[in-house]
Amino acid sequence: MKRKEFIDNIFRYGIIGGLVLLFGFLLLKREVKTSGSSCPENLVCKSCKKNSTCNLPEKS
Repeated sequence: MKRKEFIDNIFRYGIIGGLVLLFGFLLLKREVKTSGSSCPENLVCKSCKKNSTCNLPEKS
C-alpha cells in the first residue's frame, strides 16, 4: 500500500466511523413515543430520564 492510499484510507474510514457514531448517538438520544396510554412493554422506562415524573400507568 502506498503512502497516498494509506492516508486516503485513514480519512475515508475516519469519516465513515464518525458518521456511524453520530447516527448511533442520535438514535439513542431520540425520545420514545408511546402509541397507547400505558408504558411500553420493553425496558425503555428503566433508563428514561422522565421516569420520576411519568404519569403513564404500568403495563399490566
